[in-house]
Amino acid sequence: MKALPSRKPGAAAAREGQPGHGQPGEGLGEGSSASVHAKLEGEDEAPSEVACSSYAVAWVSARDPQKAVNEDAALLVDLGPQGMVACAIDGMGGMANGREAAAITARCVREALDEAPTDDLSGVRNALVDGLEAANTEVVRDLNGAGATVVAAIISPGFVQTVHVGDAEAVVVAGEGKLSFRTVPHSPVGHAMKAGLLDEESALFHPDRHFVSNGIGLDGMQIQIGPRVPFNETDTVALCSDGVTDNAFEQEIVTSLEQGTLLESTSSLFDLCYGRSVAASACTLRADELGKADDITLVVIRHRN
Repeated sequence: MKALPSRKPGAAAAREGQPGHGQPGEGLGEGSSASVHAKLEGEDEAPSEVACSSYAVAWVSARDPQKAVNEDAALLVDLGPQGMVACAIDGMGGMANGREAAAITARCVREALDEAPTDDLSGVRNALVDGLEAANTEVVRDLNGAGATVVAAIISPGFVQTVHVGDAEAVVVAGEGKLSFRTVPHSPVGHAMKAGLLDEESALFHPDRHFVSNGIGLDGMQIQIGPRVPFNETDTVALCSDGVTDNAFEQEIVTSLEQGTLLESTSSLFDLCYGRSVAASACTLRADELGKADDITLVVIRHRN
């Protein structure tokens, strides 16, 4: 992943529509009722389930075989009956200190949510934005030239709302196997797809698909807040680093996520993407075969049965 030059430093929020395993409680203040799980420098070989109070969650973070360290991170903040916040964070591998930028982003979000009222989801959203702005400030100040992308989801009993920076993506798949929502990646290729200038196949094979135009630590960082999307009993939410979305067609993502148990569907999508990443790393792909060597982080969430 590479960054494109942008405007002078700053942080702004743009609205879209309406407004290693950590241990539970890690990094939280004494007054918080939330619990936290985190992955840093993950070396997973398969997805695993996470014990959360109100939702069923499976996640995985795997290193690109050609790299020494996984630069991705993942974070779950369980708010109890009110919901949860989940994040997939991708340290930019084409820049220095991507791993450190991802770790700072996870920590700043966790610390900001620690101060949020868990019974007020608008307050949770505002705290999440504050955490991303704090991460941007710290990365710019302390890790000049580093960057990360992040996608977060605020999950409640009736809706999901995304907050994202860069080309990490969220998808919501309805129970009948239809895509009900997908974030737009902050990249030239992503915006060209949204504008109808590129179809999906052209975008996935585009030579510039790795460039991003927005990210933590980049000039002019912007935070995009998505609409409140219905989250029904049979729906699935997935948060993906670009190691997932660059290694699977949209219909493959939807088909994987709507079939089988939570762990089965997460494993199906991970196995597909990881296999293509390994093949790309080993240079065994034909020119017409999809695949990009990259770290892969995937967080999948459903209602508990």
